[in-house]
Parts: sequence; C-alpha cells; structure tokens
Amino acid sequence: MQKLVVTFTLLVCAAASFAQSDLNTRVFTYDGTTATNGLATFEIDQTPADTGSLAVTANTATINNAITSATTTGANFQVQTIVNVRTYIYVNGNFSGNFYVRGPGSGTSTAQNNDIEVRTNRPITFLAQNFTALNDTTVGSVAYTLSLASSYPFGTQFATTTTQTDTAINGQTLACAMSNLPTTGNITLRVARTLTLNQLALGATTYTATGQINLTVN
Repeated sequence: MQKLVVTFTLLVCAAASFAQSDLNTRVFTYDGTTATNGLATFEIDQTPADTGSLAVTANTATINNAITSATTTGANFQVQTIVNVRTYIYVNGNFSGNFYVRGPGSGTSTAQNNDIEVRTNRPITFLAQNFTALNDTTVGSVAYTLSLASSYPFGTQFATTTTQTDTAINGQTLACAMSNLPTTGNITLRVARTLTLNQLALGATTYTATGQINLTVN
C-alpha cells in the first residue's frame, strides 16, 4: 500500500511594541484564531477503484459466482459480498499563532493551544519537520508540544505527548492507529506553544519561527 504525505505549514509570530513604561515584565497575549491566521483544510474522499497513491484493493477474489463441487448428486454455489471502503481523511483547523508582547524584561508565556479537527478511516501519522528557531535566536525561543486525543473537541489523550524547543521538535512523530479511533473516527491534533523572551527582544519588532506538520496516510 502506497502512502500519501501531506505537509501543513505552521507559523509563529511574536510582535513587541513600545509605550509600556508602567510594566516591569513581559506580558503575553496570544491570537491563534482563524480570522488572523487563516484556515487549513485537507480532505480525501477516494473510491478503491481510483488510481493514484491511495488506490485500495478491497477484494482479491477473481471469481464471484463460481459453482464448485458439481456432481451428479449436487453442487455448491458461491455467494460473495464485496465491500469497497472509500478512503476518507479530513483535517481542518488553524496551525499558526501570533503572540503580542508588552512590557520589558524577561518572561515566559503560558502554553497556548491550537486544536485541529481530524476525521479518518485510515491509520495516520503526524511528523514535525523543518522547524526553525526565532529569526533572532538571541531574543528567546519557542517550546512546542504535540498531542493527540480521542474526539473533537480535545478528549482523552491517547498518544505520548512530545515537547521540544525550536529545532529539537524536528523528527518527532505522533501515530494514530485504527484502534485509537473512537466510533466517530474523530480525533484532535493539538499544537501547543510556549514563548520565552528575554530583555534583548526589542520593541516595535516582529520575530518569527516556522515549521511544518507532515501527515502520512498509512
């Protein structure tokens, strides 16, 4: 069985501004909304007979209506039901987020979640790849946490959570087997991030870190 690989792009943006002389620490406001960051939707709805990387062979029998054991005293007639299951994968959500930062000094935000809706009737795997550090590594870092949960909104977590900072998240995977799926086939991919900035993060400046979440249909 061939695999389909899809990559979603993730962007982190940290914006800092002046005129916060009444504050003595960094104050973080997070915007992970679709209105700001846009929406990523991916869907496969493919019949087994379709050609391409997801073509499915659902039945290997070559004779559907055979007569076997035919003799002068009787015969056996083959009865066969063929079930062709279409591949269905649906991913919908916003992978990106913006931090708005006020105040001076060093500080760390609380963890901010982006929950992605996933519907599937195939086992799938998510892979973090091509993540970068902030474009000025001297000012801080972003720690990412990836997790999977049964149901959407986020329900019971079933995969091991992975947390790494900046490029260390690259190569981390989360797998969803068929046995992990609830009866609805609906799960949540959670992309969480925590921003740490120090005093070198200059006001009136935007810093960015990027990455990709790769989806493999197994």
